[in-house]
Amino acid sequence: MLTRLCKKLDTAVLWVAHRRELIGQAANHLDEIGFRDYVVTSVQKQARRPIPDGVGLIVIDECHHAIRDSQYQKLFEAGLPVVGATATPFRLDGRGLGDMFKSLVVAATPKQLVKEGYIQDPTIYSHPAPDMTGAKRIGGDWSMRETGRRSNKPKIVADIVDTWRQRADGMKTIGFACTIDHSKAVVASFVREGIPAEHLDGTTPKQERDDILGRLGDGITLVVSNVGIATEGFDLPALDCAITARPTASLCLWLQMCGRIMRREGEALILDHSGNAIRHGSPLQDIEYSLDVTTKQKSESLGLKICPGCLLMVRYGAWRCPDCGYDLSPIAKVHAKQEAGELVLFRDKEEVWMQIDGDRDKYKIIFGEAPVVIDGQLVQPNEANKKMIYEHFCQIAWDRGYKMGWARLQYKRIYGHWPGSALNKIVTGLLNTKWRK
Repeated sequence: MLTRLCKKLDTAVLWVAHRRELIGQAANHLDEIGFRDYVVTSVQKQARRPIPDGVGLIVIDECHHAIRDSQYQKLFEAGLPVVGATATPFRLDGRGLGDMFKSLVVAATPKQLVKEGYIQDPTIYSHPAPDMTGAKRIGGDWSMRETGRRSNKPKIVADIVDTWRQRADGMKTIGFACTIDHSKAVVASFVREGIPAEHLDGTTPKQERDDILGRLGDGITLVVSNVGIATEGFDLPALDCAITARPTASLCLWLQMCGRIMRREGEALILDHSGNAIRHGSPLQDIEYSLDVTTKQKSESLGLKICPGCLLMVRYGAWRCPDCGYDLSPIAKVHAKQEAGELVLFRDKEEVWMQIDGDRDKYKIIFGEAPVVIDGQLVQPNEANKKMIYEHFCQIAWDRGYKMGWARLQYKRIYGHWPGSALNKIVTGLLNTKWRK
């Protein structure tokens, strides 16, 4: 989309990015649409050079990296229009980009792109490990050493291979590891099982890096585990699966990792061994983007629930797992809690009430108590609702010609005690006002 904007504006473009892969991809995309009046280079090199003559527009790819007092600063001081492009317009720590950019344009939301067929809604398997409580943070994310220490365990590495065989056997896969040692250990585990796998990191020589990605694209290598290379802007449409073996505290980084396999080509499977889906939510979540540098972007409530049978992340509202058939209905959940001797949240009762279409008899069988329903809505019999519930029963008694003792008895069955004189006085006053009318 941005390359087409460059062509439409009909001016020379300086396109900068922070990584070599992004530079090559940008040049290829510009050539494909027939636009030739451009210079594509790294921000590191451009910081040491003057802006090329004739340039009328500067484009910064993955612009969430652009910060003040950095190599990007010179681009903004050139007096030319600057356009930034990113799928995640906020810093790794969640803060907005208002210190560098003046306006924000959301071209399309992830849900819109899925609906229009540009990207896929991924299938996600996850679990809540490892526990990152108290982990040290650097620049808005947990330190690599800390994530490696908590994740680099033989059991987790072995689980990665077993899960891949079960869920993604034969799929072209990109893996995200915590550290170089962790990544190499993951690769070694795949190779021991006869699965062609290779490691990639920032120290890998240019030609070797290109060869590794070429073998992945051709299907000669099935798994490439990387550290800090393929987290953003990495364009290999043939990818089918992502293994996220790196826990991250950054919503930005989680969305970038997911985006690597959401292209419309191939499959879109995420095997999340780091609890990131549970921590941050769906990659299709709606986000209210802001340039405000003082407000941190927060993850949306999950929008997904985990199937106890197979660990598939299933959307809320689904009553049966599409993978293993596990019963995820509110009634099944309530029965499981009751069998385990657990308390049932009122939210669970509301879900069951909706599922049984307001059948009072079924509700009583499930919960062992009659529902309290006012104006068609299930009401929680708590302290705050005492007056409303008592008034409701008094109104029923009046309408049906019952004695007020009936209303007092219904109240006692719920709360275990009679309504006090103060409550009687308040409710009687309210009802007398209604009856006089």
